[in-house]
Amino acid sequence: MPKPYSSDLRRRAIALMESGQSRRAVARLLDLDKSTVILWVKEFRATGKQAAAPMGGRRRFALLSERDWLLARIAAAPDLTGRALRAELAERGTKVSYDAVWRFLREERLSFKKKACAPPNRTGRTWLANANDRSATKAGLIRCAWSSLMRPGQRPT
Repeated sequence: MPKPYSSDLRRRAIALMESGQSRRAVARLLDLDKSTVILWVKEFRATGKQAAAPMGGRRRFALLSERDWLLARIAAAPDLTGRALRAELAERGTKVSYDAVWRFLREERLSFKKKACAPPNRTGRTWLANANDRSATKAGLIRCAWSSLMRPGQRPT
């Protein structure tokens, strides 16, 4: 996003307009677009402000007003998903996006982690202890880091 015009340029444009020159003449004189001068004068006459609106900064979270309720709700049901939280907030009258819920959870350093290990395979082991030795491997075994699609096939001859 481009930087705003200087306050000095805005003041000069508004002063020229107030002295009786037309908007187009002021725009031509200061090498500005006529719509820019029109907007500046319109804002000055409505609010009295000559300065540009502040740019940048950090936006406040939309869910700060619901922070206490959200933390209590997550403590009561720690496996609650972000989409479920969003639905409950909508029932309470606070309509926010899924991204707002996600950013709130990230800011509070709250996350739902999957279980560290999957249940054992019922059909048998998928990896032998000494599988690096080619003689010990079996054709049907899959290395832990591979999926069945990534298993190396036969070498071309």
